[in-house]
Amino acid sequence: TYRGSESTEPVDARNTAGAAERTLRRELEALHRPIADSRPAIDKALPLLGHPDRFIRHAARVVLEHQPVEHWQDDSLALADPVARITAAVAVARQAEPASQEAVLAALEAIDPAGLDTAAAIDLLRAYELALVRLGEPSAEWKARIAARIGPLFPSGDYDLDRAAASLLV
Repeated sequence: TYRGSESTEPVDARNTAGAAERTLRRELEALHRPIADSRPAIDKALPLLGHPDRFIRHAARVVLEHQPVEHWQDDSLALADPVARITAAVAVARQAEPASQEAVLAALEAIDPAGLDTAAAIDLLRAYELALVRLGEPSAEWKARIAARIGPLFPSGDYDLDRAAASLLV
């Protein structure tokens, strides 16, 4: 039997840090299904494609991927935030038909790779890679444009970035 002077009242040991982000992520995850009236789900997800928390970005991307791509492709690829645009390009590459490749590549081309941190630059390279793998081989002109944009990033001195750039350039 405890005989000390400390309280023996039950303690709530749950971590409250990040509770708002977890709640937001769960709200997005509840929308991971086709929805008849998809506009509210799309409107909720679009501004979160550039969220600083990568798990929220992922959940927002998956919301879009469950809705018809023609309802959100143009709006998502026109987002001004580079991280949001990269996330949108990944979503389009995963869901759209090959005819959308030029729109995806044009959206990615509008992003200045020099202005990105290492994680975002790796994400940019991954988005290019998905556009090529899932939407088909691009024209010789697009290949040259991509190489001209990615070439100056290599070598960067960062192992992960260099590996992604080398893979894409090859």
